[in-house]
Amino acid sequence: MRIGIEYFSIDFFRKLLNKGYFHQIVRKFRSGYVIIVEGSLSPLEKSNILKEIMKVIDTEFYGIEFFEVTAPGRIRRKKMVTIITPKLRMMNFEVTRHLGDYEILFHLRS
Repeated sequence: MRIGIEYFSIDFFRKLLNKGYFHQIVRKFRSGYVIIVEGSLSPLEKSNILKEIMKVIDTEFYGIEFFEVTAPGRIRRKKMVTIITPKLRMMNFEVTRHLGDYEILFHLRS
């Protein structure tokens, strides 16, 4: 199993969702990748993603979790980032804020 991070612009991520490439995104989640999307997803987009994820849940892959955070930067132009983490039997991801920055931690289960 690998652990990785994929970073997408909001426009490219929406193109992947709309053009039927969702199976590639699911494959990334199942292999331990966190996906970071530059921007905020709408509630409809999130529910559509969850609906598709529910079709592939099994004993190793429990689903996903959304975190929306404000990226550090200039005060007037704060940037929203959506972090989507997989819920896997072997590992658990956690997004925490530490001294103004965000950390993505993972816990490996034995």
